Amino acid sequence: MCPRKRGTGMKLQSLALVGTVGLLAGSSFANVVSTVAFTGLAEWTEFAAKPAFFPAGWTTATTSESFDSKRSVTQPSISGGLGWSSWTASASSGDVTQEFGAMSVSKSGPTLIFTFSNKPSALGGLHGIGGDFGFIDASGNYQSGRIEMTLSNGAAIIQEFTAKASFAGFWITDPEVTITGISLKPLDATYAVSATNMYFGYAGVPAPGALALLGIATVFARSRRRAINR
Repeated sequence: MCPRKRGTGMKLQSLALVGTVGLLAGSSFANVVSTVAFTGLAEWTEFAAKPAFFPAGWTTATTSESFDSKRSVTQPSISGGLGWSSWTASASSGDVTQEFGAMSVSKSGPTLIFTFSNKPSALGGLHGIGGDFGFIDASGNYQSGRIEMTLSNGAAIIQEFTAKASFAGFWITDPEVTITGISLKPLDATYAVSATNMYFGYAGVPAPGALALLGIATVFARSRRRAINR
């Protein structure tokens, strides 16, 4: 069963209550928090515009990271992002590679791990995360995989991809809890893992001028991606 917000066409589901949504199934919680999962980017983005899900007076904002790079980089860890979406990518074993607009493990089998800056953000805390994720077999086909999201209160929310699609997104609506990391684990040692886009959602009371800064930086990031892709 998947509740629908009347008049919006937005499908959402509280994992803490139900545990399945679209291609995601099989949730596990160390501590129960108010978590919502999505299987489409449009719905994930639309959720940020629904103030009723966050405390009164809070502002939400989203931005993205595409991993565009002019050269291939392979090393034990790779860091990037802007101030409110700073990230470090690493693998449970071996190196990570950034090339062709994707972040991936350098060999089949390891987990791809993203950790996010825990410093206070002028926009509020990191309450939303999404991405175009791939668990890829030797033939280049999508396969099942496991996503583990770590939270500031010590919770570990585990979801499994059960269909051959790429997007998965989450929002944490608990005001006291933020997202500190996400791990992508293949269910078979012959599968490789990659992420071609990451989406970040912030919620809270922003510092003066923070939203204007976000708009400028987002335009810059989009212009940079267009220039690289030409």
